[in-house]
Amino acid sequence: MAQTTRLAFALALSCAVAGLAMGEASAATTVPPVHRMGAGPAPAAAPAGAHLAYFGGSVISRIQVVQVLYGGTQSAYASQVWATASPSLASFYAGVTNSAYFDWLVEYDTPSAGGTGQTIGRGAFLAQRHIVPSAANDGSVISDLQIEGEIAAQIAAGALPAPTSDAAGNPNTVYMINFPRGKTITLGPLTSCTSGGFCAYHQSFASNGQTIVYGVLPDMGPTSACSLGCGANPVEFNDQTAVASHELIEAVTDPVPTLGWYDPNNGEIGDICNQQQGTVVGGDGLTYVVQKEFSNVDDACVVTRPASVAVAQALGGAAPWLAAALLLAGAARSGARATARR
Repeated sequence: MAQTTRLAFALALSCAVAGLAMGEASAATTVPPVHRMGAGPAPAAAPAGAHLAYFGGSVISRIQVVQVLYGGTQSAYASQVWATASPSLASFYAGVTNSAYFDWLVEYDTPSAGGTGQTIGRGAFLAQRHIVPSAANDGSVISDLQIEGEIAAQIAAGALPAPTSDAAGNPNTVYMINFPRGKTITLGPLTSCTSGGFCAYHQSFASNGQTIVYGVLPDMGPTSACSLGCGANPVEFNDQTAVASHELIEAVTDPVPTLGWYDPNNGEIGDICNQQQGTVVGGDGLTYVVQKEFSNVDDACVVTRPASVAVAQALGGAAPWLAAALLLAGAARSGARATARR
């Protein structure tokens, strides 16, 4: 099995531990932000004062999604998680990565000075792969470290497509991992689908000189506690796509958690808008339920921003200029809030 090494976080931040609010530091654990289990209806708006700051790390410029089915058989998965025909989770990744849901993310491009100089655009769905994990990594309880080891081994064996990178060597591939019914996932002290635990999360690690970015998506079917605390949509598949979109956009804007765009008080772009749902028309013409994500420019949770999309398309090659303008606008809003609080 390939040796893996977890990337160090720049900020030792913990979140979503029972008894701890998001953003509070814990001496006992260092875990990335997670998609928290909900308690009651989703909030109507972002927390007051929310704002994503840039911490100097990479983003994902052209996401390439690989859906991974982690063991089990077809009967252990929801039909639309296993299937590839529309509508399915596979068609969702293909449609949504090629939609207006991604176009407004230019406001989170990174600067060349003090950053990675990346421009975020639309992406693509590469493949769905069903893997057979080793017995050691496929018990009823699976830890995050076991997931990392298994993904590295599957890539090395050729069972999963190798990760791709942009011209500067920053990762583009994200492995979105679905688990069959009956599996519990642990991340440090946190447990999937439990009170104080998580619905999903994304993470990264280093393997053979490459950064591997992945998302962890436990089963959300009617026999899972995640069906009760990870969205209030009456259709299971809609909650599944909303949770997946939360992690997908966070992986784009903060692939190595807390080193990209991050709010130390409120978490990542999806955490700020946790479980606030909307819809978007994918590149395949189908309408999908997604989670709203936080816009510094709008100071709100949004799905799309038609005006900025039209401007970006009209400018064509001037998109980096647009991104700089949007960043300045977001900074101005942040400064105004800071002044108002004094």
